[in-house]
Amino acid sequence: MAYHRPVKAAIFDMDGLLINSEPFWHQAELDVFSRAGIDISLRDALPETTGLRIDQVVRLWFDAGNIRHLDAEEMTRLIIARVAEKIDQQRPLMPGVHEALEMCRECGFKIGLASASPLSLIQSVLELFSLQPYFDAVASAGELPYSKPHPQVYLNAAAALATDPLHCVALEDSLNGMIAAKAARMRTLVVPATEEAHLPVWSLAHARLDSLNDLTPDLLGYLPASR
Repeated sequence: MAYHRPVKAAIFDMDGLLINSEPFWHQAELDVFSRAGIDISLRDALPETTGLRIDQVVRLWFDAGNIRHLDAEEMTRLIIARVAEKIDQQRPLMPGVHEALEMCRECGFKIGLASASPLSLIQSVLELFSLQPYFDAVASAGELPYSKPHPQVYLNAAAALATDPLHCVALEDSLNGMIAAKAARMRTLVVPATEEAHLPVWSLAHARLDSLNDLTPDLLGYLPASR
């Protein structure tokens, strides 16, 4: 009989997984740079940015457009503020979030969050949707030298949960997030956006789900004997 490492903790991404905020980030970039007089067609020249920290995305814009007359930190601040405003207005909680978190609780898992978003935005989202009681630890890549796809934010979340990364399951929606979780050597489940669900790259994850409503204890890696 094959040995399966017991999962003891579940670590969730936030943007695109718990809340449907990825479109907000992309639109906020376009809004802020357009108002600053930047040609927004530059967006087409950028690599895949979903799951990246916003200051990294801003630097990509600056490099692609050779932008030297704007303050990158100010642009980043304006984009974050715009996204926070849209989240508060539209409250885009994804389907199955509460059910997924309750399932993790019933499995006896510790629950963490590992996000590229700044800690202030993470805390606002958890408060807005009354999700704070579910999470035993929150890790932000906001102040780290490297964000996703670097695994550090996932390693930090596992450390905060006092759990070996090998005994964690990570839930993600983006390629950069999946790479980060895999690099941390965690069991990895992905719930990509509908328009990206067909991509073969998701085969790198342990499983691809259409939504969190499809989550099961078996997919999480729950083993009754490990409780």
